Amino acid sequence: MSKPYFLALLTSAILSSFSISCYANDEEKITKNLIKECKSKASIEWDSGITSRMKKGNYIYYDCLVDKIRITLEDVMWDENQINETVKNLEDGVYKIVAAQYELENNHKPCGPNCGTMYLVTPYAAGFLVLERFLADAQNISENK
Repeated sequence: MSKPYFLALLTSAILSSFSISCYANDEEKITKNLIKECKSKASIEWDSGITSRMKKGNYIYYDCLVDKIRITLEDVMWDENQINETVKNLEDGVYKIVAAQYELENNHKPCGPNCGTMYLVTPYAAGFLVLERFLADAQNISENK
């Protein structure tokens, strides 16, 4: 098996399964299903092994999670301005986390001039964990209001 193909498979596996186990409690079943729904939308692109398509899968997954968060916030917050501000703050934070993870994975001495295209895809996982946890917390508040 060639190294690029192996890295593509490994990256796909990481992106497809990195957080499902975090939501194993019955009370978070709704969140787990929402996350699965978003992952199924992105998985075709992730599983392609083609970097540009895998990045597209990241955008699909990100947008889906943010949409699910926004819908959940409509159930727990008072007005649209508050929801918009919360989502903006969340997205700004996630952007910074992904940027920092990108720097870590791509700009270090062992990389030389370039670590490889797979490292353009994997930093998003750090941001996805934040979005998934936020969705779970918002769902928990929604269920207990």
